[in-house]
Amino acid sequence: NWQKLTKDRWVLNTVLGYKIEFISEPCQYQRPFPTQLNQDQQKLVSQEITEMISKGAVLEIQAPQEGSFFSTLFLVPNKDDGQRPVINLKNLNSFINAPHFTMEGIHTLKSLLRKGDWLEFPVFPIRKQSLPDYQFNCLPFSLASAPWVFTKTLKLIAALGQELGIQLAVYIDNILLMAETKEKASDHASGLIHLFQCPGFTINLEKTILQPSQCLEFLGFMVDTIKMKLSLPTQKKKDSGGVSTTIGDGACNMSRPLKVNWQNECHKPAPLFYRSLQIDLASALREGNQDYETTLALSPNSKEELIWWDTQMINWNGKMLLTTEPDLIIESDASTQGWGASHQGSSTGGPWSPQERECHTNCLELLAVTLVLKTLPKTRQECQY
Repeated sequence: NWQKLTKDRWVLNTVLGYKIEFISEPCQYQRPFPTQLNQDQQKLVSQEITEMISKGAVLEIQAPQEGSFFSTLFLVPNKDDGQRPVINLKNLNSFINAPHFTMEGIHTLKSLLRKGDWLEFPVFPIRKQSLPDYQFNCLPFSLASAPWVFTKTLKLIAALGQELGIQLAVYIDNILLMAETKEKASDHASGLIHLFQCPGFTINLEKTILQPSQCLEFLGFMVDTIKMKLSLPTQKKKDSGGVSTTIGDGACNMSRPLKVNWQNECHKPAPLFYRSLQIDLASALREGNQDYETTLALSPNSKEELIWWDTQMINWNGKMLLTTEPDLIIESDASTQGWGASHQGSSTGGPWSPQERECHTNCLELLAVTLVLKTLPKTRQECQY
């Protein structure tokens, strides 16, 4: 089936068997110690392994071959308060070439969504877990190059769907389908599932949302096509609290500022309150050789930003997906001498006071905007600018 879909040799070779591209020969001086698991955790891992063996994803090995590379696993929380095992490939990934590539995501929706669209959400299962006594027969998703390989292969099928008129946004193994009507969304979902199943992809029907909706969670955000708004789900709003409570003596885990940066998509004033965090994060990564487990030292400004996110973010949940057209367009400018503005042939302006002339140019520009708004009649002060 793949040969009917494409002549791309890389894709055809990859679906037959992906050959990992190493930067250098992987070496492991000693086998890592297994993660300590309690009885319930061991039962959970055994169930997952049994399921993976039945699907042919992993194979039990009796005697490891020379040059084998062993990895341990750990458990991470699930949405349902359970846990799932994840293979730790950090050491192996240091030997692997992981090409940089651009993924679709929330930003893609802004160019595809239309007001009132109906949404559906197919999910492709990619298993991540294994034990030292097993080897993978398929691509483990914890592998550094796996997202690139999977996305490049999946996009081929997604492109065929788009040629058939199916609107979709793809983020690794998550797909959001959009259509003008509920009936069209259902028809396109059926066609898209068939399109992916033909060359061998498996759809996780348990996690797939086949009932079209105009408000659906995608990549951790609620997408509302009636209000054309992006927001955090209720539970994530609760989980986002307490960011500043862990800063203690002025240091925190890298995940804190990364969480803030991720939430920028659904909070309108967010860019005003994470610049210092971004600077501290970039500095820590530079000094820590791009290690995201490095402890992040926080500047006073970063601490203040985290406190804002902790106390004010919930009041700003929700951001328009599309920028509305302004009711009024006014052009303004400022120099060290004075300010001015114009609108449809009319102009206004004035000089700065001696104290105002001492301000930074950026401050004068913003002050000019403030003065322009004050000159407007009350009937125009409620407009979109």
